[in-house]
Amino acid sequence: MKVQRKDFQSTSVADLYRRFRLAYSEVRGGGDRQAIVLSSPTGSGKTLMVTALIEQIVEGDGQFAGRDDISFLWLSDQPELNEQSRRKILATSSVIGVSDIITIENTFNQPEFEPRRLYFLNTQKLGKDRHLVQRSDERTYTIWDTISNTLSKNPAGLVLILDEAHKGMKQRGRCRAGRKHRFRSSSRGPREKSRNPAHRRHQRHSYTLYRPSWWRGRP
Repeated sequence: MKVQRKDFQSTSVADLYRRFRLAYSEVRGGGDRQAIVLSSPTGSGKTLMVTALIEQIVEGDGQFAGRDDISFLWLSDQPELNEQSRRKILATSSVIGVSDIITIENTFNQPEFEPRRLYFLNTQKLGKDRHLVQRSDERTYTIWDTISNTLSKNPAGLVLILDEAHKGMKQRGRCRAGRKHRFRSSSRGPREKSRNPAHRRHQRHSYTLYRPSWWRGRP
């Protein structure tokens, strides 16, 4: 990375990477898809930690080899949030460059996602009347076709990152917002308590498959 991580961030990334490796092995072996959740307060550097995790997945960490068969789909409900994350990633990553990041627009029409690429998508483009979900003379593949084909080729070949901005927690008359990153993956295993006190306060790992309402019935 181009920046120095704080100790608690490095600890979080190492923990996420360990859980990802378990998830990858599980799904490659035919296991269920599940989710890993990173939840921490605003300003703690969540985008930085997720960026570091993606770097380790594609490059390895010296002990474990990198993966060249994985695509990343970053999803939020706000185009502005995607653009903010994209700029932060480009500013901090020494691995992910401009050519590695693709913002999915209405003209997107690919049979599958390319490995080692990070795709940005917002939920507004997934409504039933939107171009991305409809075939036409100009569109051979819907976004659901792209996802399905990617997973058919490699069940462990797609990491879905759900970037959620949560609002509604009011304190002293002010609305405070925090963010969660959910990694849709495929790891089963016993729940473990983190050794890092910061993790016990701010980070939650879920072993339950998370699918937003618009995902029901999809691959």
